[in-house]
Amino acid sequence: MNAFFMNLGTVAMQVFILFLLMTVGFFTGKFGIFNDSTAKRLSDFCLKFATPAVIIKSFIREYNPADAKNLLFSLLAAVICHIICIAVATAMFRGKDLKKRSLLRCSAVLSNAGFMAMPLQAALLGSDGTFYGAAYVIVLTLFIWTYALVEMSAGSEKMNLKKIIINPGVIAVLIGLPIFLFSVKLPEPISATINHVANLNTPLPMIVVGYYLSKTSLKKVFQNRATYAVMAARLLISPLLCLGVLYLLRFSGTMLTSTVIAASAPVAVACTMFAAKFGNDTELSANMVSVSTLFSIATMPVVVALAQTLA
Repeated sequence: MNAFFMNLGTVAMQVFILFLLMTVGFFTGKFGIFNDSTAKRLSDFCLKFATPAVIIKSFIREYNPADAKNLLFSLLAAVICHIICIAVATAMFRGKDLKKRSLLRCSAVLSNAGFMAMPLQAALLGSDGTFYGAAYVIVLTLFIWTYALVEMSAGSEKMNLKKIIINPGVIAVLIGLPIFLFSVKLPEPISATINHVANLNTPLPMIVVGYYLSKTSLKKVFQNRATYAVMAARLLISPLLCLGVLYLLRFSGTMLTSTVIAASAPVAVACTMFAAKFGNDTELSANMVSVSTLFSIATMPVVVALAQTLA
């Protein structure tokens, strides 16, 4: 029990730092320093440069068979987590309104593993945490362009292999994997540049999320009862089930903790992207992304501390 509370304090401190960064973003919105265009451009920068830099940085290490084996197991753990999340979402959201049902299901399944999880993985677990976190991002991308695409389009869109492969997260893995497998020693200017850009992946996404929170009407969000169910599924039910199943399957250590961090992250921004693409409720989606991020400040420390204690 003492170990749990010690872990809880450590995780809470790191999440509180992220919260303070979000507060900075909140005031950029309230004082008119940022606008929607600024936030979108910063989001694009993080998606296309900062998060890939974190992934590449995590692969800059000496090759050893144990790490390669663990990377494969972390891919398996991420697949298991997504299957659990889909099962929970399917059981919880069965309404006849196909558009609303698809939005709620995808919001409950897809986590913000790049923007919210990776900074926490880096802070708590170092390079090993982001190494396994990269595996989760690969699997998340796979499910975004398969499960989420088909669900949100009500079956009108087919799975797009090109978009599964050609996206910043997977491209970063394709760059980083050979660096790891062949123990490539990058020139100092290149490795330093990657390191500097990767360091932006903590403050910038949190500032952007804070900006969007400044534009969110909490009253309107909580007038929709489905919001509560999505928050429960995304932030507590699915992550705790993932933790329990992975623990029973003998996953442990940094791999277990890193995977649970990603699984307990708030609603993915990709949900809003697909909502806009297929004429769904973009305002509700954006609000769920923002509010789930706010509530994750309270839920992630508990879930992650429990994972660290079991790990």
